[in-house]
Amino acid sequence: MRGRSSPRKINYGFHYTEDRGGYEVHEAHMAVERRIFCMIGAEGVLIHGAKKTLKREGVPIPSGGRYWSTKWYTRDCPERCL
Repeated sequence: MRGRSSPRKINYGFHYTEDRGGYEVHEAHMAVERRIFCMIGAEGVLIHGAKKTLKREGVPIPSGGRYWSTKWYTRDCPERCL
């Protein structure tokens, strides 16, 4: 899957094409997103529980920081669930 990029920061789950003229799915990151959607949406795990699970398993954080941000779950994640 490919698309045209805008000048803003690209969302987790995607990366720029080699020529940086567009973006495409980053399969490893998208697998993490699918798992988060499943945990929270289908399994009823709370956001805090999902964050703890990802941290315990050493899943890389989208921002590169030390902790999974609650903002990511409440702002960025739902935007792509629609």
